[in-house]
Amino acid sequence: MRCLAPKISQEEFNKTMLEPSSKVVPNKLGMYVTAQNYRNYLIRLETLDEQETIEAFKNLEEASPKSVITIFITVDDDFKNFTVVLKNDKKEIKLEKALLRLFTLDKSNDLKNQM
Repeated sequence: MRCLAPKISQEEFNKTMLEPSSKVVPNKLGMYVTAQNYRNYLIRLETLDEQETIEAFKNLEEASPKSVITIFITVDDDFKNFTVVLKNDKKEIKLEKALLRLFTLDKSNDLKNQM
C-alpha cells in the first residue's frame, strides 16, 4: 500500500479549517475521539437536514451578522446521546434532524476490562 504525501502542512490545514472565512457547510463530518475509559470511537455526522441547517445559519447571521458561526458536537459520558449545535456570539441553535452514528474502533479494550 502506498500513501500519498500531503499537499499542505498540518499547520496550513489547521489555519484553513479554523480561521473564519466563507466556507461551504459540510454534509458529512467525522471525528475520532478517545473516551475516559480509553476506548476509541469514530463519531460520524451522516447527514444534516438542508432546510433546518440553512434556517439555523440565517437566524444566527441575523442575530449577529459579523460573528463567526461554529458547529459543536457534544457527547454524553456514556457515548449514547449526541447533540449538534450551531452557535455564534449571541445565539445557539440545536440541529434536531442531524443524524449521528457512533463506531467503536477497538473492541480489544472490552476484553482487557473482563480479565
